[in-house]
Amino acid sequence: MTARRARLARRIGPGGHAGHGRAISCFEDAARSAPRRARQRAIHLDNLATALRQRHELTHDAHEPRRASAAHRASPRRLPRGSAERAQRLSNHGSTLMRPAALTGDRRHLDRAVRQLRRALDHTGTGDPRRA
Repeated sequence: MTARRARLARRIGPGGHAGHGRAISCFEDAARSAPRRARQRAIHLDNLATALRQRHELTHDAHEPRRASAAHRASPRRLPRGSAERAQRLSNHGSTLMRPAALTGDRRHLDRAVRQLRRALDHTGTGDPRRA
């Protein structure tokens, strides 16, 4: 059921506010039903965070960036240290944190985003082309 719901959420795509609501609901269900330490759970949490961030860009709901950040924080914990996927999830979180910094101009938000992006870089191997 988990993989099927996640595929459905990806297919729903933008579809306006209702489409995002359905996708978010599907990703929440998929993340909840995946085994706690499973790689799939990390993927579902990351997709949930992305959908929440996109919905915020459409609706400007002040709660969505917080929910997206919480989902992003939980995602890399499900992945092994040093994995490329972990670095990607940390980078996604840093990008999500950039949004409040851009909206408010608050230096603290920017500092948090930069710290998170540096953590992502620290988890990226020295030979990885994404470091360039």
